[in-house]
Amino acid sequence: MITPINDRRAFRRMAIESPLQIHFNGQTRQGVCLDLSATGMSIEVADSVYQVGDEIEVHLGQGTATAPPLSGKANIIRISAQGDKSVLAVELTELK
Repeated sequence: MITPINDRRAFRRMAIESPLQIHFNGQTRQGVCLDLSATGMSIEVADSVYQVGDEIEVHLGQGTATAPPLSGKANIIRISAQGDKSVLAVELTELK
């Protein structure tokens, strides 16, 4: 993965494009994790029920013998429109 020179993130992002579940307000919704870093991820969603500052739970992957699933809490720090979908930039606050 090539990262622009002016990217000042403390941790590199890994592009993964993997389905994930989002638990929010008592409902489970689907999304796609576009990229993942040590402190956050970008999630593509079809619905626009989220707002900056919302806390969500994310569950990524089914887990295998060598790679457990990633589950935890995250805060939405930015929402960007991309066509008929939205991309949530989230900060991971707690991993389970």
